[in-house]
Amino acid sequence: MLRLIGRTTAYGALAGLTLAGVYTMLAVTVMGGLAMFGMVSAGADGPGLLALPVAGGIMACGWLFAGVLGLLPGALLGAAGGAVTGCILALWPGGGLRGWLAGLPGVVVGLALGVLVNQVLGLGFLEDYAAGRGSMLPYFFWAVGPALLMPLGLAWAGWRAIKKLEPQSREDAKDITG
Repeated sequence: MLRLIGRTTAYGALAGLTLAGVYTMLAVTVMGGLAMFGMVSAGADGPGLLALPVAGGIMACGWLFAGVLGLLPGALLGAAGGAVTGCILALWPGGGLRGWLAGLPGVVVGLALGVLVNQVLGLGFLEDYAAGRGSMLPYFFWAVGPALLMPLGLAWAGWRAIKKLEPQSREDAKDITG
């Protein structure tokens, strides 16, 4: 039981870190590209020559913020979600879920964490948007995007933890059961 919870916690942290890294890498690159496109498309009247240094600065400095605002929370939320997923799998009646069904508790926990993150982070963004002080882009970038990835990562964590604990052959099953 504790082994299962430990594995799903570790796999959840790995999934959260990996998905946050990929999401952050794509987001920082896209934001830098959008900055460059915006400056170059401003034409002769705009600061076209500043486009490359500014876009390069966004891409270079973005990784500093990504580690604190993206990767660390991704790993921590993944570990917390993995621990809850492991508890559900360990306490499931009838000996637990097997095969692809082991990912279902991860999907449910991921959706619950996604809703929680949107409630905590999203309200400020939505209030600014309703007051006319902001756009919806930060809300989708900071809250919706990561929330959509959480069920995927936690489903993998639950499935992988169960798969690693299942015997691979009849000989392994005999060794485990005695």
